[in-house]
Amino acid sequence: MLTAGLAITFAFILPNSTKKILGLSKIECDWVDWNMLEDQGQSNNSEEISNTQGFILAVTDIKTWLLTGTLYAIYINGAITNFFPSVVQGLGYDRNTTYGITAPPFVLAVITMYIVGFSSDRKQERWLHIVGPLIITAIANIISISTTNTAARYVAILLLPGSFYSSGIVTLSWVSNSLSQPAPKRAAAIAIVNAICNTPNIWGSYLYFGAPRYIVAFIVNLVAVGLAIGFATATRLHLSRQNAKLDRGEDPGKHGPTAAQVANGFRYIL
Repeated sequence: MLTAGLAITFAFILPNSTKKILGLSKIECDWVDWNMLEDQGQSNNSEEISNTQGFILAVTDIKTWLLTGTLYAIYINGAITNFFPSVVQGLGYDRNTTYGITAPPFVLAVITMYIVGFSSDRKQERWLHIVGPLIITAIANIISISTTNTAARYVAILLLPGSFYSSGIVTLSWVSNSLSQPAPKRAAAIAIVNAICNTPNIWGSYLYFGAPRYIVAFIVNLVAVGLAIGFATATRLHLSRQNAKLDRGEDPGKHGPTAAQVANGFRYIL
């Protein structure tokens, strides 16, 4: 109820575009709009396309599917959050203690997401900030599979949310950066990625049987980590080749950056 209530409230507060933002003057909105376009290497007078054309560009761009594969595999691990109290209960504590020790992993996750996200933006780097946390996710899954020791399994539980959530937010940033223009393409790509990548929450929940070890779930999670690292690496290699083409002054093609971005020296963030 609280979540739904906040969603309704924020629907009236959050801006639909940079043209009109609650609490900002027109001049301030113009500055925000200019700053966003400058960050994307785009210009205000860039030629736009229809929503249908944007959708077609998004679904025919290999970057959309490489990034979808990366985030989909990450969110397979995210399905554990639906059963987190049950998994924690497998440590053998009573109900109240179980609820109490369920909170710290998510507090740590918030801190980790902030640090990893800030570092990724500050360094303008994506791949390492995705793969690094995923290695921690892999280690946590291996611990969960390998032992029934209470302390070791709780350490794994502490590591899981922060590691896969932080890699997930960096992947979402990578989507926005790599499929930034034209605007209808960006909107379609983000919608496609979000719609597909949230589906593991449906089927992933059925993997959590065989308490208290949930071996099948953690094995699937471990395989998914490997797939996520593979997709992220393939994405980086593809974007590196695209940057090399831009450095040589070659035509990036219809799925490359727009003419305005090229003129502003756009390069894909790796």
